[in-house]
Amino acid sequence: MRKTADTKEEMNQPTVSVLTTVYNRSKYLAACIESVQQSKFQDYEHIIVDDCSTDDSVAIAKKYSNADTRIKVFENNTNLGDYPNRNQAAQYATGKYLKYLDADDMHSPWALDIMVSAMEDFPSAGLGIFEYTELNPFKPTYLSPANSFVAYYTKNRYFFDASPLNVIIKTDAFHSVGGFSGKRMVGDFELWHLIGRTSGVLMIPSNPLFYRVHENQEMTVHAKDPIWGFRYLLISQGHLMDAKNPMSPEDRTKHLIVIEKKIGRTIIIAIQKHGFHKANEMRNEAQWRWTKVFKAAFS
Repeated sequence: MRKTADTKEEMNQPTVSVLTTVYNRSKYLAACIESVQQSKFQDYEHIIVDDCSTDDSVAIAKKYSNADTRIKVFENNTNLGDYPNRNQAAQYATGKYLKYLDADDMHSPWALDIMVSAMEDFPSAGLGIFEYTELNPFKPTYLSPANSFVAYYTKNRYFFDASPLNVIIKTDAFHSVGGFSGKRMVGDFELWHLIGRTSGVLMIPSNPLFYRVHENQEMTVHAKDPIWGFRYLLISQGHLMDAKNPMSPEDRTKHLIVIEKKIGRTIIIAIQKHGFHKANEMRNEAQWRWTKVFKAAFS
């Protein structure tokens, strides 16, 4: 059962409980903790639950908790294993939302800020998932339980496959379905289904920008003419040949060889795809003789 808090404690509850389960992750744990501390969103608690590590993971965690009261370290008496320890961490949580962060992963400074803002705008959602192919590129999209299953199973969406790193969970929704079942590897996939079918899913755009592809944009209009892409290679060549280039002479030479090989091969391919006239136009723009083209292309 979930631990309860009295009224005074509830008033001091953080918005988010970041949950980190640990087993022999001393190599990565400090970076994990610091990534949370550097969050733009600061109303959190960071619960770290060690699962009988044999390295100095606990010592590292306690060093940070001694300096930061938001960090709370717990030690299991016996090794629970991955998913049971995730459930154990959730029992210590007092936040409105749960955000799992494995000890060998990190948050960007904006991750919590974006996720919490999205969830607050859509209180019906039981979990929010960063979506890589957004339904709406500018704002989160709530999918009802039925629509979330239709989207996953008939529209080739992949949000139920998301790892815990990409998911924020409403604490009440987590406990209402009993948390993780304990099944190895597939536990995340199973839990997202359980929460999704009862309270729906919030798709959170993972990219705040939208690049529109249409028939009249510059790149589309000129896409059929290889000279435009070819000029990127020439620009690269010029910068690699420039003595003001900040790379070492050795690195410049190494990369220049690669670029010039691409220039030669691009001209040769243009003969096959676009005809000799276009290939010769590209050769003239590069100011190369045909002997240099063949030497670069086939060296």
